[in-house]
Amino acid sequence: MYFSIGQAAKATGKSKSTISKALKSGKISHIGKEGNAYKIDPAELFRVYPKSEQRNVANEQSETPKGNIETQHKIKVLEVQLEAANEKVNALEADKEDYKSRLDKESEERWKLFAQLTHERKETPVKKGFFGRLFGK
Repeated sequence: MYFSIGQAAKATGKSKSTISKALKSGKISHIGKEGNAYKIDPAELFRVYPKSEQRNVANEQSETPKGNIETQHKIKVLEVQLEAANEKVNALEADKEDYKSRLDKESEERWKLFAQLTHERKETPVKKGFFGRLFGK
């Protein structure tokens, strides 16, 4: 299989004019010419101009469908695991809020009881004993 100037330009990522100038200057040799179309040997073309990155990416993409199936399966598994972890986190946060509200209520009750106890102590007069009355204490 031989390249035309357009195909050679796409394969190397160069412009048609660059390929044409290289052919006319002798930098790249050609097999023949049919009308206005050159026949360029791929080995000769790639000796002067390496393959473009676009060409390599296209080849890699065509080779990866098997990898894509495995990757998609792994992604699905990881999505399920992530969803389960998010549910656990949500449940733990709900428990945390519940415990926090319980602690707040118990703390309020404790303060109320403390206030009642200290209030009752202040109101009840302490009777002085014999020695307290004698020494004024």
